[in-house]
Amino acid sequence: MGKNFKIRHMIGLLLSLIVSLLFLSCNETVVVPTSDSTPPTVKLSVIGIDDAPVLTESTPDAEITAGAFQRFTVIATGTDSDGGILNITLSSSETVYYDLPGDHAGSSHGDGYVDNPAIARVGSTVPITRTVAKAVEMQRVRESVGSGDAVFTSAVLTFRAIAVNFHDGETHSAQLTIRHP
Repeated sequence: MGKNFKIRHMIGLLLSLIVSLLFLSCNETVVVPTSDSTPPTVKLSVIGIDDAPVLTESTPDAEITAGAFQRFTVIATGTDSDGGILNITLSSSETVYYDLPGDHAGSSHGDGYVDNPAIARVGSTVPITRTVAKAVEMQRVRESVGSGDAVFTSAVLTFRAIAVNFHDGETHSAQLTIRHP
């Protein structure tokens, strides 16, 4: 991995941080109540891929395609206007497929998540919206094959947002699948 890769990776991380801070800077607050019978709402969106859908808890799963050198940011947002958000999680899965010499194929798989938990309790003032973001570079995904003889063939990335309020109300977004090619 060269110097350019590290610089691009740092720029992607910086972009994710800026997006998260922008969402947090214009956030309304609420006092955490002693009870909250309404579940939070959740939204999953993508910056950097044209015509990417915005998914919620009530939309169907969606699938889009990313280019070989595409850079994008996946954003999970949870909102609970009457009780606040305890945590927002962006769950992800990455499967990379490759060919090996001698007509052998292989794959590698990894799961992960990024979250943004609140540290508060009943009576505390908290944001009604919490956001978390993950920057993705398809070039890095393509290079993750690792073995010198392995040749990248395709990748499948999946994302889902999960919002939780302070009284165990939990809402999941539809799943977004991003394929290359």
